[in-house]
Amino acid sequence: MALDKRLKSHGRKDRRRGLTPEARAVTAKVGARIAELRKRKGLSQEGFAFECNINRSAMGSIERGESNPTLGTLLTMASTLDISLHTLLRDIA
Repeated sequence: MALDKRLKSHGRKDRRRGLTPEARAVTAKVGARIAELRKRKGLSQEGFAFECNINRSAMGSIERGESNPTLGTLLTMASTLDISLHTLLRDIA
């Protein structure tokens, strides 16, 4: 099932409207990377969101690839994970 159909079936709004398929794929990869690194560090999604000073539901949206985080948010996340932005985004695109 296409991502857009799955999002609609779960009542979630796709915040990536207007993005090219390539940009959507990158957004999904970034979200998956953030979730992977957060889990490796032993942080809950709620705790990580708190440390990054963003709403837990917004963090979930980012990790699911539904939301495109700003550069500032990515920098904060990388800092919270004790890694560089380069490391966070390595091999994504």
